[in-house]
Amino acid sequence: MHPLAKVFYKLFDGRHDTYAVQKQGKDGKIVYFRVTGKELTEEIFSQHLLGEEVIGVYPLLPGNVCRFAAVDVDTPDIQIAKHAQKTLPQPNYLEKSRSGNHHIWMFFSTEVSTTTLEKLCRETITCIKREIGCHCNLYPLPTTGLGVLIALPLQGNMIAKGRSVFLDAEDKPIEATQLHTFLRDVKHAKLYTGKEPTAKKLYLNKGKNSGDRSRSGYDFSFSQLLLRRGVPAELAREALLNKPEGTIHSTDEKYLERTLTEAERIKPHTRIVRDWSDIVSCNRAEYFAALSRKLVIGESQIQQLDIFYATLVANLKTSGRPVWLLIVGPPGCGKTMPMLGVRHSPFIYSCSSFRPAALISGWGVQGGRDVSMIPKLQGKILLVKDMSSLLSQHSEVVSEIMGLLRDAYDGSCARTYGTGIERKYECKFGFVGAATPDIDTHWSLNVRLGERFLRFRVKSTLDEVYGKIDLSLANIKSEVQVDNIIEEASLGYLKYLTRDGADLPHFTMQKEIGRLAQLGAILRTSVARQSYSRNILVIPEWEEATRYAKQLAKLALGLAFLRDKKENDEEELADLKAIVKSGMDAKIEMLCERIYKKPDSTTHELGVAMCIPAGMVRMWLEDLNIARIVVCRRDAYEMRWSFVPLIAGMLNHFKLW
Repeated sequence: MHPLAKVFYKLFDGRHDTYAVQKQGKDGKIVYFRVTGKELTEEIFSQHLLGEEVIGVYPLLPGNVCRFAAVDVDTPDIQIAKHAQKTLPQPNYLEKSRSGNHHIWMFFSTEVSTTTLEKLCRETITCIKREIGCHCNLYPLPTTGLGVLIALPLQGNMIAKGRSVFLDAEDKPIEATQLHTFLRDVKHAKLYTGKEPTAKKLYLNKGKNSGDRSRSGYDFSFSQLLLRRGVPAELAREALLNKPEGTIHSTDEKYLERTLTEAERIKPHTRIVRDWSDIVSCNRAEYFAALSRKLVIGESQIQQLDIFYATLVANLKTSGRPVWLLIVGPPGCGKTMPMLGVRHSPFIYSCSSFRPAALISGWGVQGGRDVSMIPKLQGKILLVKDMSSLLSQHSEVVSEIMGLLRDAYDGSCARTYGTGIERKYECKFGFVGAATPDIDTHWSLNVRLGERFLRFRVKSTLDEVYGKIDLSLANIKSEVQVDNIIEEASLGYLKYLTRDGADLPHFTMQKEIGRLAQLGAILRTSVARQSYSRNILVIPEWEEATRYAKQLAKLALGLAFLRDKKENDEEELADLKAIVKSGMDAKIEMLCERIYKKPDSTTHELGVAMCIPAGMVRMWLEDLNIARIVVCRRDAYEMRWSFVPLIAGMLNHFKLW
């Protein structure tokens, strides 16, 4: 097996069910014969690299998508090819082809639409054809069937002639000893889809795509477009200076630098996914060390971050039902910080809020493309930065959203529209949401979704709050740099956690976690009352914590995994206890803590301890009594409250407070 076969197989990831072999025809011309009924394997790539035969591959995949592409520039003039390189999606790689002309190769981290790719390359290809008069084409083009094949580089019998080789920055063939390093370090090209203005219009200060239609506004929009397409800042600056006379606002160095800096900083409203191969992996200790330089990282922050990343790991590394988490905390506590750090990961789909029509859309676009969010979430983790605003929508809208989420959690969801469009999905995705404590006013969310959400409440000491304020003020002039440090560290840590070959630890403490889950399910039992008369609508029943136990178990495995343990232990159980306490309504959790620490307390004593009127406390106690969590004992004219013996025994065992 040739040492480059494996990396070649990954890079040139076209159709595997067919390929072509180069032969010499009777007239001496090179022809390719298609091979059918034989899978394209690493062994065949090895034969190509060893010079035993020359292989051609079909890059077009079903659905008009591809994972790699090439632009064929049919001229031996390397300067033309290098100029074309600068205007195509970046990064790309130049090859001197078998014929002595040039191929420009682009590799992608995921399947990309050939239609989108053709649009992005069209201006370059048209310019070469018209201005220079040589043949230039993209492989693959959007079409039906197999599409056109393209011969692989590094054809054994041509390398000695300086043909069919990749070229370095100095236009020299890459040495054989450096090929493995070169191919291993190939970066994925970045495509930005969506409705973009053409560079030509912005270059000439035309069109309505610039928010500010002054000369400086067109300069900014043109720079932003170039940087978004992956053009290096130096080339973008050169393009600005080459604008026609009278179209650029100023050629002053400070103006150019400020324009390019702002264009890089102010990103367009589009979903950006970072090239995963560019991310530098870092372990847990390195991650916390990086954050500690710019943030307050105390015990409570470490626990919050551990639970957040353990949720990601549980969703990405376990099968079956997902793990959904709500992070609850006051404004400014940092609950969304880890979300912002990983939002550009390929495993993440981030949004602020959504409506039912966004989850499953009945809108039919040209070509029948489905624009629903649900299929885009398959295998990913949905991050929602503001669950409070989502739940503040009209009650019917919230009910519809909750119904769709409940079905999605269970693995399938569907919706039928009056237009005849029917959407059905089999799906699995994780969910992490952030909310302020006013989410407790929507406690019916727990009833509508059952035990589908775990909760974690962010709590900081006053010293930690003062530390956060001091650091935020100290970093006031370098907020962008701080955000970049957090993002690089967060993505590096996530890359480390999702590395290949790292398996989850052994699961232990099964009975303990199961009993803890049942205790948590009991403690978060709610009583449904009529909103005006406060009459009880339904006598509540304790939920059976089968689903809740599995969620806690997966979270325990995730926590043990990121701590590099062989099995979960008491440390993970302590974190699960925090999850169980957070799963209760905040006021009920406070009330239960008071009763646990001082059993047989009167209503008045509990109200004084909580600084809440006794009448309101009594109403909450009545709900707990109806849920069979606490029991009341009359003592003369006072009512004394304690946990029922079963709950008291479970609380004494787990020591939640």
